[in-house]
Amino acid sequence: MNTFFELSNEYEAEEFNIELEYKQREEIQGKFRNEIIEIQELYDVFREYFKQVMQERALKDKPI
Repeated sequence: MNTFFELSNEYEAEEFNIELEYKQREEIQGKFRNEIIEIQELYDVFREYFKQVMQERALKDKPI
């Protein structure tokens, strides 16, 4: 399994390569599956809160 540094070097050595991007994505998702799931749960809470804040701001800024 490659380190982030190795993945970065491999990516920089190539012109944009969608196959390389997919390969690295799968590798990272496999290696950090549990961490991604844990962070995704926290991120989902933040996204919901952010939506609420933006909706409240939009209502405040709306002219009557």
